Amino acid sequence: MMEKKIVLITGASSGIGEGCARKFAMNGYRLILNGRNVEKLNAVKKELLEKYGADVYLLLFDVRDRQAAHAALESLPEEWKAVDILVNNAGVLGDGMPHATTTEFDKVINTNLKGVFFLSQLMGKYMKENQIAGNILNVGSSSSLRPAISAYSMSNGVYGH
Repeated sequence: MMEKKIVLITGASSGIGEGCARKFAMNGYRLILNGRNVEKLNAVKKELLEKYGADVYLLLFDVRDRQAAHAALESLPEEWKAVDILVNNAGVLGDGMPHATTTEFDKVINTNLKGVFFLSQLMGKYMKENQIAGNILNVGSSSSLRPAISAYSMSNGVYGH
């Protein structure tokens, strides 16, 4: 019998990440759910266990904090270390360019861009070192298409068109 694949989903406490967790749970994957809010993650874990009998492990860290992300991944129990799929979904929305503060802009860039890059890099190295033929999926929402704080909207000419 083939061993079940392990999926790590960032931003799994709501929205697209929570939806991905449900879909993977329905299909029998083992799930590592990441987020910053333990109460929300526990609620998702409880639902997935009750509805699908899912095997779920919670991994709390903020994707903006490289040291915390690295330490959290290193802390995984041996039976959870062979991550086959990373769903890089963590993200935040801002109030839009005209209203954004520097602090808010930094939070969005550090979460939506730097966090995605760092986790992709970290998991890519891990998969290569452990000879795991894994996949990294980077998820973005349609909100990046409207004038909001995002690299997408800035490069699409928020001010120019």
